Amino acid sequence: MAREFPNLLRTSCIRHAICSLTTVTVLVETPVYAGVLGFLAALPCQLIEVAADAQGLNPSNLEEIRSNWETTHPGKRFPKFLCTIPSGSNPTGASIPESRKIVVLKLAKKYDFLVLEDDAYAFLYYGPDGQQARSYFALETEINGEEGRVVRFDSLSKVFSGGMRSAAVNMITSNTNLQPNSLAQLIAFKVLSRLGPEGFLAHCKQVASLYSTRRDNFERLARKYLGDDGLAQWTTPVAGMFLYIKLIANTDGSPTDSEFLIRERAVAKGVLAVPGTAFMPLAGKSAFVRVSFSIIEDADAEEACRRLREVLLEARAEAEATRKVANGNGNGIAAGES
Repeated sequence: MAREFPNLLRTSCIRHAICSLTTVTVLVETPVYAGVLGFLAALPCQLIEVAADAQGLNPSNLEEIRSNWETTHPGKRFPKFLCTIPSGSNPTGASIPESRKIVVLKLAKKYDFLVLEDDAYAFLYYGPDGQQARSYFALETEINGEEGRVVRFDSLSKVFSGGMRSAAVNMITSNTNLQPNSLAQLIAFKVLSRLGPEGFLAHCKQVASLYSTRRDNFERLARKYLGDDGLAQWTTPVAGMFLYIKLIANTDGSPTDSEFLIRERAVAKGVLAVPGTAFMPLAGKSAFVRVSFSIIEDADAEEACRRLREVLLEARAEAEATRKVANGNGNGIAAGES
């Protein structure tokens, strides 16, 4: 049975809503949307990275953080909030399966923390029919026999208009959210009233189908110029609008610094992607870049992939030349010797 939202609050955006709730130590799914890092940096809270992989947030890492908490953070209380984007995550595009959500919910009850479910891309699911994981909010009562640990955030911006800045949270925060955009509220009310629940879901399905086509087109070009030759790797998303691409500029297995490649090489060729370090709370190096296929035309996508291919091939050639010189010097062979 679907749960109701007894305390549903409209906000201007999801970041606004989260900002109203987080003023302490926060567990953050990593990589995480850069916009979240931006506003959390201005709050009196410490960010603790919880690793995510191709299947989204990794509950094993969450359990490990808790097990070692007293050693790594002596004298500090374990965080009361976990911030996660479970569907079509920004930036990774990953969607956490229901089996992992169940583990996370059990950990939330065991260790007494709230799950901030930032599900802005939930309505942009275009994976196999019938396989979309239920939300943390929907699962909570069934798994934990209680409710109240999941604070869910929904957004209309991804399926209506990004400029609407309209979101909702199932929690009362009226002391900090005084008035979201009145015009956006009125537009949303009129559209939703006309569509009705079934019409709204049908509309979302159409939008998701559009994104599925754009994903397929972009991914086809990315494979042609990057994937087929082993210059990059990624996991195909089933929701959202992002590919999180691992750049492979070194053939010896050493990690690529995507920030250096983008800043020093790609920009000069007129191609730009967001380096993975922008999504790391502790600003660690990353081999990944985030690209969006939401509005780019096929011709532009192809040219971007072609230029990025040039960047990677040039970086590989330079790395190989440097390696040969280093190996030659290591063997004691000087110029002119035979």
